[in-house]
Amino acid sequence: MIYLIAAIYGAIIWRIRGGAFTAATGIDLGADGGRAFCGAAFAAPLAYLAHDWRLLALAPAFFIGLALTGWGPYMDMNADHGHEKPSPWSWIPGRIGIPADSLAHDIIGMATVGTLCVAFPAGVLWWLHLSWWWVLGVGPLFAPLYLLADRLPLPTCAVVDDGPAWGEIFVGALLGVALVVGVLHG
Repeated sequence: MIYLIAAIYGAIIWRIRGGAFTAATGIDLGADGGRAFCGAAFAAPLAYLAHDWRLLALAPAFFIGLALTGWGPYMDMNADHGHEKPSPWSWIPGRIGIPADSLAHDIIGMATVGTLCVAFPAGVLWWLHLSWWWVLGVGPLFAPLYLLADRLPLPTCAVVDDGPAWGEIFVGALLGVALVVGVLHG
């Protein structure tokens, strides 16, 4: 039951960070406000659940991971990205010869930034001698989860209006479970 709760909670938190709060309330937290909220919303319940205040270090770790990455150009999986600000990590797929306007570029890019994003929270778990690899393992899965969400005919509403929003829900659910497994079974 705890894993189902973790999946639902993680999906909600990751989607709120991705813009659902603004869509639902009209209040824009801004990118940094969403990042701070996400980190605190993951860290505080885990610290309480594990009775370990040191897990509050996950809050700045999530903030840093989210601030250093930019997966906006990859979220639509091979859509036209001419209007998007490029990710600071776009050079990685290009360096290995993958054309910028290809699905492969978006998959490699999303896996790269996903791994970088969760590396900081995984580092906190490693520092605390907990099972960090569950969280780090979610990073490469950003790509197939966003791809799946983009390709499936999923329902929409005001706060889940497209494939990338569903991708956030899928990633958040998996991340929520990975965090609970890493903390409780570390």
